[in-house]
Amino acid sequence: MLSFPDMQLAAELGKTLLDRNRELEATVREQQATIEDQAQEIEYLTKQTAALREVNDSRLGIYEHLEASITELERTNHRLVTDAISDKKLIRNLSMGVETLEARCEDLQRTIDQWEERAKNGRLSLVDTATSPTMGVHPSDAFKKGASNEDDESGEMTQLLYQIQDLRAQRSRDRKKIEEMEEQAAVLAQENISLEEQLAVVKQQRDAKARSIEEEVQLA
Repeated sequence: MLSFPDMQLAAELGKTLLDRNRELEATVREQQATIEDQAQEIEYLTKQTAALREVNDSRLGIYEHLEASITELERTNHRLVTDAISDKKLIRNLSMGVETLEARCEDLQRTIDQWEERAKNGRLSLVDTATSPTMGVHPSDAFKKGASNEDDESGEMTQLLYQIQDLRAQRSRDRKKIEEMEEQAAVLAQENISLEEQLAVVKQQRDAKARSIEEEVQLA
C-alpha cells in the first residue's frame, strides 16, 4: 500500500506527464499546421512553376516562329536582290541590243539612200547615152542594160527594206521588253523595301522576346 508521500509524488508525476503530453500535442498541432502551410505553399509554387513553364514554352515557340520568319524573309529578300541584279543585267543587254539595232537600221538606211541617189544618177546617165549621136550605141540596148542593172539594185534594195522592217520590229519588241523589265524591277525594288521593313520589325520583336525570357529566367 502506497504511503501518502508516494501518492503525492505519483500525483505530481502524473500531472507533469499530463502537462508534457499537452505540450507535445500542442507542438504536434503546430507542426501539422506548419506542414500543411508548407504543403499549400509547395502546391502553389508547383502550379506557379508549371504556369511559368507554359508561358516560357509559349514564348519560346513565338521566338522560334519569329526566327523562322526572319530566315524566310531574309531568304526572300536575297532572292529579290538576285532577281533585281539579273533584271538589271538583262535590261542593260537589251538596251545595248536596241542601240545595235538602231545603228544597223541607220547603216541600212544610208545604204538605201546611196542606192537611190545612184539609181537617180544612173537613169540620167542612160538618157544622155541614148540621146548622144557620138556613142554608137543603139538606144534600145542602152535602156535594156540600164533596166537590167536597175532591176538588180531594186531587188537588193527590197531585201534591205525587208531587213530594216525586221530590225525595226525587233527593236520595238526589245523596247517593249525593256519597259516590262523596268516595271518589274520597280515592283521588285518596292517589295524589297517592304520586306526590309518587315524584317526590321520582326527582328525587334525577336529581340524583345529574348530579353523578356532572359529577365524571367533570372527572376525565377
